[in-house]
Amino acid sequence: MKKRKLLFVVPTAAVLIVSLVLSLKAGTSGENDLTNSVENACSNRGSIYGTVVYFQSCYMQYMQAAQIELKGNKTGVKEKVNTNRDGEFVFDDLKADTYKITASKNKYKNDKVKIKLDSGRARFVELELKKK
Repeated sequence: MKKRKLLFVVPTAAVLIVSLVLSLKAGTSGENDLTNSVENACSNRGSIYGTVVYFQSCYMQYMQAAQIELKGNKTGVKEKVNTNRDGEFVFDDLKADTYKITASKNKYKNDKVKIKLDSGRARFVELELKKK
């Protein structure tokens, strides 16, 4: 009876030890890969994102299809995007600089804001358009 138990316990223990060694080895290399990917994901580039709103009958609405223009003070970057149906916009892959952002749409007064973007950071801005 004792031989049968031993025949079962020894192979089971060997499988557990091999599994543990392999998982530890895989975990070590995986940890290095994760560290490298996090370092690569962090960069000196930043982003500016936000929303465009307007007021209608005492409540705020998000402005879709507003044109957003971005101009970099030192970098000279010029980009244009339109807001989505939720009034949102994004400018990615930007260098550190002071940016002028202008929101415009027909029949509305433009709204402008200056944003200082630091290296590797993201900034949020909300612009409001008012009827002419």
